[in-house]
Amino acid sequence: MTKVPWDKAFDEILRSSLPLLKQDEALLPSTPLSEYGLDSMGMMQLIARLETSHRVTFPPGTMPSSAFANPGVLWGMVQAAQ
Repeated sequence: MTKVPWDKAFDEILRSSLPLLKQDEALLPSTPLSEYGLDSMGMMQLIARLETSHRVTFPPGTMPSSAFANPGVLWGMVQAAQ
């Protein structure tokens, strides 16, 4: 099993936002999120859930779509906001 750099809450929230990711499928730092069903509405919902779970704030306009390229980039944004 591959060790990932993020915490369990991030993993659970992200997995629940990816409708095409199978439950037993690996979620790696390089997994392309758009290929697993993350769309623009999902991005907005994901931001709100991450702000709550990780007690961070992403002011409007500070999360470019490139932040949702893969879990590694997104986790980096969460870490930078803490």
